[in-house]
Amino acid sequence: MATGTVGVLSLGAAFGMLHALEVDHLAAVATLAARDRSIAGTLRQGIAWGIGHTLTLLAFGGAMLLLGAVVDDRTAHWLEAAVGAMLVVLGADLLRRLLLADPGRQPARVPLRAVAVGIMHGLAGSAALVLLALDRTGSALSGAAYLLMFGLGSIAGMAFLSAAISMPLRATAARLAALNRSLQAAIAAFSVGLGLHLLYVNLG
Repeated sequence: MATGTVGVLSLGAAFGMLHALEVDHLAAVATLAARDRSIAGTLRQGIAWGIGHTLTLLAFGGAMLLLGAVVDDRTAHWLEAAVGAMLVVLGADLLRRLLLADPGRQPARVPLRAVAVGIMHGLAGSAALVLLALDRTGSALSGAAYLLMFGLGSIAGMAFLSAAISMPLRATAARLAALNRSLQAAIAAFSVGLGLHLLYVNLG
């Protein structure tokens, strides 16, 4: 494999890690992280998000690369609006559990909810990423490899992010219950607020 190609694919992985830190991803995974009581459970949430995100990038983005298709602006706005609606639902559900003093759920072996959230983010981000992949690689096959590396990078980045989010929540869960609830409320409010903003921007 040519050195230049290796460099481009490595760059794709690095961009994928940074992509995981985008504000809407942060809001979604923070609401998911608040649902688990252990770092291992939170890591599963982040990795599941990354897997859903990556599978969608490869399926949806790969199809666009092979067909030479692009997502029109109207569809892109609807997908972003769907992400906004999802953030509102996630934040509202977290607020509901806080108000009802619901301790959460038992950690699932496969966090399907996190996978579904990742899929939604992957759909919304595929349009711009496909154009970026073609711009950097120049061919559909190399573009698909770029998408794969980007997706793997996003899994790693989200695993790191979810672990970082879980630490203050776990540290305050036992002895600082009021602070823990305040942190969760802030996460929920942030998710709802960002979701409403995305809805306004993309549908207004």
